[in-house]
Amino acid sequence: MGGQLCFRGKQQFRLTELGQATYDGALKLFRDLEDFNRRIAAVRGGLSGWRLSGTSDGTMTDDRLGIQAAINQFLTPDTDVFVDLSLDIRSELERQVADGERDVVIGPLSRKAPGVV
Repeated sequence: MGGQLCFRGKQQFRLTELGQATYDGALKLFRDLEDFNRRIAAVRGGLSGWRLSGTSDGTMTDDRLGIQAAINQFLTPDTDVFVDLSLDIRSELERQVADGERDVVIGPLSRKAPGVV
């Protein structure tokens, strides 16, 4: 990189300006790669890449809802899809899906949350 990326101490970590620019650039690169993979998969008529999903802990562990079984059926050995599942509280899940940080969330969400369908 040609410079220092961070400062590290016993109880402190801080990115330098170069470190923050590198980190932001890497995040953009990964998002662009994922977008590319999704576009190619769409042309091929299939799904591939990462699916960013979320649910609340109570929803995930409730056997009556079958969330774990549904995910297991979706992720067959020959699939090209990876699920990044986040367990969080309702308000945080609503924010994540509204901000585009998650593709889908499952759970008892507010119908009035902006940006949430």
